[in-house]
Amino acid sequence: MCLAIIAYQVLKDWPLIILANRDEYHARPTLAAQPWSTNPHILAGKDLVAGGSWFGVTQLGQFSLLTNYREPLVAQQTATSRGKLVSNFLMEPQKPLHYLQALADQAHMYSGFNLLVGDQSGLYVASNRQVILSQAEFIRPIAAGVWGLSNAFFNTPWPKLTLSRDAVKNYLLQCQKQNTEPCLQTLTQIMHNTTPVPDDELPRTGLLLERERQLATPFIVGQDYGTRCTTVLMQHIDGRILFNEQSFAPGFITPNKSVSWQFLPQQYQLGWHRNPN
Repeated sequence: MCLAIIAYQVLKDWPLIILANRDEYHARPTLAAQPWSTNPHILAGKDLVAGGSWFGVTQLGQFSLLTNYREPLVAQQTATSRGKLVSNFLMEPQKPLHYLQALADQAHMYSGFNLLVGDQSGLYVASNRQVILSQAEFIRPIAAGVWGLSNAFFNTPWPKLTLSRDAVKNYLLQCQKQNTEPCLQTLTQIMHNTTPVPDDELPRTGLLLERERQLATPFIVGQDYGTRCTTVLMQHIDGRILFNEQSFAPGFITPNKSVSWQFLPQQYQLGWHRNPN
């Protein structure tokens, strides 16, 4: 996953909204978001190569998402899949802060990552590419506001992040002023921006210029590599959670598949409810 926008405690009725684009090679085998057969309390997409995930939620209301840290000049550590960081958190009921505290000593085993975990007790982000002087630097609590996470540190102002973050912020302010409900379709469309970024605004991460251009837009259209899915998680003040995912074929910005689920963590024993498309 290469871009996530988090609106936390911005709207009174919808205190948590997360929008995320997952960018990946189209040839990499993947399952769309669904309850896992081996762990039916987990709703998430699944990487069929390494078995982990990039974004998911549980019936208890725990959620997690992952972005890779872009470092093309650094040799990748492939022994331990970063996707396991998401699925390991979702497997067992645990507090987000406790999970990250336990992870801190093993974070060096993974290639560069940013990991967001949360539930009703709080929302936290961790990165193993910061200079970690203590556990406190590894774990960062998320305060109220609209934030972005891409393939650098939390809220690093890459154009794709600032464009999407500011658009979400402005839209939610509009909802607040007009006392209207946030529209899932409008939020999703914000993540589908393909406007080219001027060369003088591109991040310089060690990639060739043409590749930097391709990866700079919030939504990436490509035949071999691009945005595979857009996922939206919205939690209402009453606790219910909506989880929607759109999937995309190579070279397309129109979704070829869409799934939508809703549930109430306080009544998790009732299971998932799939919304009609």
